[in-house]
Amino acid sequence: MHLLSLRTNEEWRWLRKHDPDAFERAVDIDIRLRHPDTDLNPARFLHHSCVPLCEADLDAPESPAKRTGFNHECEGMCGL
Repeated sequence: MHLLSLRTNEEWRWLRKHDPDAFERAVDIDIRLRHPDTDLNPARFLHHSCVPLCEADLDAPESPAKRTGFNHECEGMCGL
């Protein structure tokens, strides 16, 4: 599975509340990432839980690493 976003649940909630049109566009993009007519990997997701954004639990607590934006991206050089 591939993660394409560094957004935290807090950022997704903010977008959903303050810019619902942008959030809906993100949901649409997330769905299109896995559409069979694309050449993309079918296991790509915008949400760090690797589930469709429209199904993600945006109220779930996050680890400190996710809140800082590193989201499993660190390979020994995080923050450099």
